[in-house]
Amino acid sequence: MPQLLPAVQRADWRTDRILFAMDTHTAHMRIVLVRPQLGENVGFVARLIKNFAVGELALVAPVSGWRDGALRTASMCPQVVEAAREFDVVADAIADRSRVVGFTARAGSERSVTPLENLEPSDGSTALVFGNERTGLSQEESTHCTELVRIDAPGLSSLNLSHAVGLALWEWRRSPPTATEPPVGLASASDKERFIAQATEVLASLGFRVGDPHFAGMVDRLVRGARLQTRDLRMLHRLVTHAAWLRDGGPETTEAR
Repeated sequence: MPQLLPAVQRADWRTDRILFAMDTHTAHMRIVLVRPQLGENVGFVARLIKNFAVGELALVAPVSGWRDGALRTASMCPQVVEAAREFDVVADAIADRSRVVGFTARAGSERSVTPLENLEPSDGSTALVFGNERTGLSQEESTHCTELVRIDAPGLSSLNLSHAVGLALWEWRRSPPTATEPPVGLASASDKERFIAQATEVLASLGFRVGDPHFAGMVDRLVRGARLQTRDLRMLHRLVTHAAWLRDGGPETTEAR
C-alpha cells in the first residue's frame, strides 16, 4: 500500500497541479493594494496571488506592522508576503504598467465605470488596483488608472478587500486574453506622466488655463485613461516640443544659430 503524504504536502501537490494547469496570462500582472488597513487582508490576498499565479503584490502606504497580520493569514504562501513591494504613492506602484485597472464603487462625472463582467483580460504589463477597506480609491488615486471597473452585488454593495480581489482574478482568468500585447507596444504610466508634465508646462507658458478642472478631466480621459501606443505618445511629445520651439522663437532662433 503506498504511503500517504502528510496533509500539508498533499495540499501543496494539489496547488501545484492547479497552478500548472491554469492560464499564464496573470504571470505579468501586479496586484496593488492602496492604503490597506488590515494586515490580515493582505495575507488573504497573498493566498489568492498564489492560487491564481499572479506575478507581483504591491502595497501603497500600508498600515504599520502589516506583515505580522499578513503572515497569520497567508496560509502556505509566506513568500508572497515577504516579496511584496511597498510604495509611497500610487504613481510609483504602477509606473511601469501599460494597463492599470482600478476597482471602485464610485464614478466621477469625467470617467465611466465598466461592470466586472465586461472586463476584457489581456496579456502584458497590467496592474489591478484596489483601494482602502473603508474608503476605496480616492478620486486622485483613480486618475492613475487607464480604466475603472465596478463589482455589482445584488445585496450589500461593499465587498471585503480579499473577496473583491478574488472575484476580479476569477473573472480575468475565466476568459482568454483578447490579444497579446508586444512588450513595448503601449506607453507606461510613467511615460504618460512625463508627457503630461511637459505639455502642462508648455501650455501654461502660452497662457492656457491648465488649472481649469475641465482640462484636468480631459487629461485623465485622453492620456492617463487611454491605452496609448508608445509611438503615438512619442508623436504627442514631438507636437509639444514643436510648440515650445515656436514659443521660444522658432525660425528666428534657428537663424540666429
